Amino acid sequence: MSEEVSENEELRKAYLLAWVLTGCEDGAGRVITEAVQEVRGHPASSDPHKRSRLLVSAVRRRSLKFPAKCELPTGLANLHRALEPGRSLIVLRTLNILSSTESASILGLEPTGARLQEQKAMDSLDEGTAEALTSLTPSPGKECLDAMSRYTHHESHLSAKNPAMLAVGMAFLLLIAILVWQFTGRAGSFPEEAAKIVEVARKAKQEQFAPVDVKVETLPDWFAMQGFDGLNIPTGLESLNAVGVRTFQHEGETVAQMAVLDGEKNIYMLSFPAGPFGIGGLREDSWQLGTSGRFVSAITERGGYCFLVTFTGTEEEMKSFLSPK
Repeated sequence: MSEEVSENEELRKAYLLAWVLTGCEDGAGRVITEAVQEVRGHPASSDPHKRSRLLVSAVRRRSLKFPAKCELPTGLANLHRALEPGRSLIVLRTLNILSSTESASILGLEPTGARLQEQKAMDSLDEGTAEALTSLTPSPGKECLDAMSRYTHHESHLSAKNPAMLAVGMAFLLLIAILVWQFTGRAGSFPEEAAKIVEVARKAKQEQFAPVDVKVETLPDWFAMQGFDGLNIPTGLESLNAVGVRTFQHEGETVAQMAVLDGEKNIYMLSFPAGPFGIGGLREDSWQLGTSGRFVSAITERGGYCFLVTFTGTEEEMKSFLSPK
């Protein structure tokens, strides 16, 4: 590796994660190149901590989709073959990429469950696995090196030598700031990524939903059969009537969406993993509220997954809706 890239521990560890998960350096190079491009274009990439979480999430998501083949040294072959999510947890802990709580959150697990999954995977490994992992020396190709170098320097597309582009960029940032402020009503109270998912969900057409006529409490099983296992219904919402369900993709992650009726009120309920979108700090016993035009939304986190409610109304109406019946 080039000297400047090898000095960036964040990239080196991300490369090792991709190498173990894909099983080969060709896969690691492709994953890192794509993940770096994704993260650099993300609105939260200016925050170093969020950028690290986004990079890990993007690397893992892309690695798991890569057609894996094991070209790792013998000492790491068993680690590559270990089951997920234990395998990822072992790499994240061994390389000290994220805290155990953050790792569990990104993988959509409770901390206790994450420890059990990691221990289960550890039982199949040799004692020298950790040493073998930390001693790996990456040797990425030119395309990957170029992407890593751009990530290291955080090159901006807005150049002082190009006033027109700078003006456009500043206008865009101002627009984003206004939209976020409009949605939250107060800075930082409603996650920006969640606001984007809400906007996508609101554009759904009726024919995109599978019609149902069931209580909301029965929906976790339906979504589990669609491959989405994270739906956890907050207390007080279980007895509402669901009339439509669907899943959709947002930035490579699955989002569960429910159309619900409460009297004459039409409601959308959404669930999605918190970690991949850099959402953290939400509490299971409280809701964060935000408004956008005629719409009001509320979000909480349960077991590493966000649960979001949105409908036409005011914050007072949302508080009333969420209050214990």
